[in-house]
Amino acid sequence: MLVGNRHVITGRSTLARGARGAFTLIELLVVIAIISIVVGITLPAIGKAREAADGVKCLANLRAFGPAFEMYRKDFKDLIPRAAPYPGQNPGGVPLTDAPIHVVLGDYFSTTPNVRENPADPNSPLVRSDPYWCPRDRDPEAAATTGISYFYWGGTLIYAREILAADDNPVFSVTKFYESNPTFPMLADVRDFHPLILPRKRQALYFGDWRADRLEVDPADPFASVGP
Repeated sequence: MLVGNRHVITGRSTLARGARGAFTLIELLVVIAIISIVVGITLPAIGKAREAADGVKCLANLRAFGPAFEMYRKDFKDLIPRAAPYPGQNPGGVPLTDAPIHVVLGDYFSTTPNVRENPADPNSPLVRSDPYWCPRDRDPEAAATTGISYFYWGGTLIYAREILAADDNPVFSVTKFYESNPTFPMLADVRDFHPLILPRKRQALYFGDWRADRLEVDPADPFASVGP
């Protein structure tokens, strides 16, 4: 009888322990709430870290254009390239016949030039590859269409000197301008492709020491839509 009582007591004790080990609905809701808070805190941090990493990669790709520019200049009497500011750009409504900068500098990169997904189809998308595209592109497919994520400011100045100033040698004039103004960007993020860094910053490559750094812009400037 005593043994039986002990057996009964032991059984009740086991059931009590089992009941205490189960989650109540309130405890489950508390755990879910805690997990939601942790996820809410962690995801923005991960997103910012990824955005920062993409920004560093974008600057590295811009910096890779520096040696290509310098090798081109050595082959062409220290002049900067004559190239379209951006594929498909038509400033003032006049069609551009110059090749884009990534094509003009194609032989000066150590990486594989842009190739098309279907080499037999000249209209097929380009394979996005470094250093021509930026991982911060809003639309990753845009670079696959144009072949480059960056805007060539030197091409804009050359075009302006030729059309607006009736300059007989705009490449020489713009090269001299850059030599006197090394803080003016040579390449920069295309505005429609990239979100601003902080309120007023873009990424750019500068002339001379080929420094890849931030560029301050005015988001309210209507003319900035075609450039950085």
